[in-house]
Amino acid sequence: MKKKTIIGAVLAIILLVIIFIIYQNNKQKNQGVRVRTGEVKTETIIEKAATTGTLIPSDEQSLMGTGTVSDVKVAVGDKVEEGQVLATYDSGVQLTAGTKGTITEVNIKTGQVDNNAQAGKAAIHIADLSPLKVQLKLANSEAAAVAVNQKAEISANDQTYSGKVSEKTRLPLQVKAQLAQVLA
Repeated sequence: MKKKTIIGAVLAIILLVIIFIIYQNNKQKNQGVRVRTGEVKTETIIEKAATTGTLIPSDEQSLMGTGTVSDVKVAVGDKVEEGQVLATYDSGVQLTAGTKGTITEVNIKTGQVDNNAQAGKAAIHIADLSPLKVQLKLANSEAAAVAVNQKAEISANDQTYSGKVSEKTRLPLQVKAQLAQVLA
């Protein structure tokens, strides 16, 4: 009989422990989840992307000649007007600007023979740098955030230039931003 009493007491204690554990679990479930709330506001989000780009002039011209150069009238960085004489050869042939712009290459010198055409190089290169376009290659995640006519800022040499996205192509992902100012 003592054995039955001890077994009954142990079973009662085990039953009480099980009931206590179930009660504690239900108590924790009924407490709910804590949630922190805040006020909803409209704000401007600015996303920046660091990448390299290619400057694309709005117009450009490569001039070629052959023979001995008798006079070079321009240097890199000079601004020229359409029809301006840029260089003269001993044969009397003149290289004249077919567009207004800035001289970006001069590969000839007075008194030397111009062999640039045989090498596929221009004697003089002119580019219209106003306005400039910058062609960028962006990752898919960056390109998804870009839209045509979207405002854009491009920083170079500690200067920031404002403009807008003028076109967007799919493959390869390229974005061209029309700059409002000329990079100098």
